[in-house]
Amino acid sequence: MKHSLILLTLLALPCVHASYNNDAVIATKQAESASKATLSILENLAKDPTEKQGLRDGYEGNITELEKLSGKSLEAICTGAALAGRTELVLQCINQNKGAEPDDALFGAAAGGHLELVNILLKKGANPDNGLFGAALCGNSQLVDTMLKKGTNPSAGLMGASLGGHMGIVQTMLDKGANPDEGLFGAALCGHMDIVQLMLKKGADPNGGMYGAAKGGHMNIVQLMLKRGATPNIGLEGAAQGGHLSIVQLMLDKGANPNKGIWYASAWGHTDIVYLLLDKGADPNRGIEAAAEEGYADIVLALLKKGANANEGLDHAVRGGHVDAVRVLLKHGANPNLGLHFAAEMGHTAVLKLLLAQPKIKINEKDYAGKTPLDYATEKGHTECVNLLRAAGGKRAADF
Repeated sequence: MKHSLILLTLLALPCVHASYNNDAVIATKQAESASKATLSILENLAKDPTEKQGLRDGYEGNITELEKLSGKSLEAICTGAALAGRTELVLQCINQNKGAEPDDALFGAAAGGHLELVNILLKKGANPDNGLFGAALCGNSQLVDTMLKKGTNPSAGLMGASLGGHMGIVQTMLDKGANPDEGLFGAALCGHMDIVQLMLKKGADPNGGMYGAAKGGHMNIVQLMLKRGATPNIGLEGAAQGGHLSIVQLMLDKGANPNKGIWYASAWGHTDIVYLLLDKGADPNRGIEAAAEEGYADIVLALLKKGANANEGLDHAVRGGHVDAVRVLLKHGANPNLGLHFAAEMGHTAVLKLLLAQPKIKINEKDYAGKTPLDYATEKGHTECVNLLRAAGGKRAADF
């Protein structure tokens, strides 16, 4: 499964808890409930506001100027529309050939229980494993059976069913030869102890369960994984990502290396865990890029106070347009010239203004490609940035 949103769903909290009834009316209501739950998960996981809005707009069908969209935004709209069963909008997204593909939509269509759309996407070449995953995640046994007849990999179904807590589908996938390792993570992540125990009985590696349980905050399953020989370092990574301080502390007490968690805590904005790991000797440079990229200025500051290299984080903060993080990095000695080209290229006007105000700025410095900041702003059509650079004396490389 290549779809980024599908992979994000494997890290989802809260988890989907839905199953389908054979009664048509009840099944329709259950499908709608499952699709809304899946939409909520994807929205919560999407860090990019454009992607988040795209999911919602696609689901609700509130789209204007679709032809101007591309990349992740179009992909998100396609997935949201598929969840809601908006066949026409899904096909419009795919036919633009600007980033949305049948694979992007099949997961959503299956999770929403839209069989007609599923069949259309399969004819367009979508990977049927994505459909099996979506159907199993939401407990749609009938659609699971349909997808299995398409030659799908039962391990994809096991992943979905384990996340959703659907023991019947889990058993079916195991009987079809699914790898129990593919189910342990999801079951542990969502706290399905019965499925966790079954996966272990079938020979699954407890380390997969450790990561999932630690990320999901399920201490009882974490304890079980430790008894089965799971590595504390893996638990630290999961707990730091999920923001579960008590599990982080337990992993440290069990000998986990604090460096294993600092990137995750920094990237997901868990300030209390960052402080704990730094106190335990974590290298602040391991977290500075992640914190800067996500714009967590308070974490950036904490890492800098422990000796992190400000230059390592500047370009990441600039790319994300995070003014507060950029300001903190500059105050701690970051070279403003390292971010100037990125600010111009990305069109981050506020960041560009901040950088141009620095006394050591070299407005016409050329980068590895021989381009000046004004070259990038001009090429990308960022008019306001172009005006700022020209007003400050900026020139294009060809002007020299």
